[in-house]
Amino acid sequence: MEVYWDRIAWAVGRPDDATVTRRLLPATAELRYRGFSAARRIGRRVPELPDYGRIAAAVPQWRDLVGYHTRFGDVHALTEAVDDWYVIMNAGDELVLRFPAVPPPTRGWTGLRAHR
Repeated sequence: MEVYWDRIAWAVGRPDDATVTRRLLPATAELRYRGFSAARRIGRRVPELPDYGRIAAAVPQWRDLVGYHTRFGDVHALTEAVDDWYVIMNAGDELVLRFPAVPPPTRGWTGLRAHR
C-alpha cells in the first residue's frame, strides 16, 4: 500500500471542551484467513484504495512469513489485556473484533470521538 503525506497538523484543545473517554473492550475476537482485498484506483495522483468488498486473491500473494503464527479461531484471551501475549498474524489474515453496543451520547452532546 502506498502512503502519501502532504500535511500533518495539530490543534490545542479548547478549555471549555469537555471530553469523556470510554474504554471499550471487544466482546469477541476471532482470527481467520480472508485473503487479499482488491485495490481500486480513483485517479492518477491518488494512491490505490483497498476495496474490502472484493477479494483479489485467496491464495498467498508472496512468500509467507517464517515462524510461528497464532492459530485461527477464538483469540479473545490474547486481546483482553496489555501483557506479553499477542496475536501473530500473517499476510491475508484478518482479526475480527466485535464490540458491545455503546449507549447514545448524553443529552446535549453531539457525539463521541475516538481517542488514541
